[in-house]
Amino acid sequence: MDAAAGNRPYGFPGPYKYELYRATGLNSRNFGTPIKVVQTDNRGFTTDTTFTDTNLNTVANGYNYVLLFYTGNQFAFKDSSQTASSVRLTVTPRPKAIELTWQANVPWDNTNQTHKLYRISNNDDNQREFLADVRVGATGTFRFTDNNGGLGLEQDSVYCYKIETFGTYNEPKIPSPLQNFSQFACSTPLDTLKPCPPVLAIDPLDCSKWEGGDQDREKQKAFCNETTFQNRLDWTYRAGRRTKMR
Repeated sequence: MDAAAGNRPYGFPGPYKYELYRATGLNSRNFGTPIKVVQTDNRGFTTDTTFTDTNLNTVANGYNYVLLFYTGNQFAFKDSSQTASSVRLTVTPRPKAIELTWQANVPWDNTNQTHKLYRISNNDDNQREFLADVRVGATGTFRFTDNNGGLGLEQDSVYCYKIETFGTYNEPKIPSPLQNFSQFACSTPLDTLKPCPPVLAIDPLDCSKWEGGDQDREKQKAFCNETTFQNRLDWTYRAGRRTKMR
């Protein structure tokens, strides 16, 4: 779920019209048709400047948004916002750890802030537990490695995360901080243990039953007429580790 919000403009005659567009992908400009249209009265007053975008596949995709502004009785196009994307969290397995990186293409400044990292339990976004404050600098520093405080993560467990970014326009007239959540993303630590080898058993062809005296002569003749033979092989795997959802 992603949310977009706008503020009432000043210095332009009403009525106003806002069109909100969405594109799939953090950098996509394929906005298509508006997903939300708001019109005001002649005074330009409206309380409907917030929109919650639902039913999105945020696990597979990031999303980019732009807001267009129209003014006057003919709703002439006046201006547009800069594009702003959702926050995209990427998880990479490491030995006994998981590395997290995140990005967002937004017009405000998310650098030199403290972002908040959460761990999601049982693959349920409502079971969110604060994990760490992450002090970030420039854009390339948006990363954190979860290694359970140096103790290491369990290699047979799944861990899910969500990041909350904090940003600002550095403009006193615009409220800050601007807070945005990423999707939640899951991974298991990198498994460096070799799997157990399978146990092989063979049911070989027993040639001894064709050996003997005259009483087995007919069996021996039948055996000589055979053109194909087979050995039966079976194998089993030893009980391995079971993956757990953390």
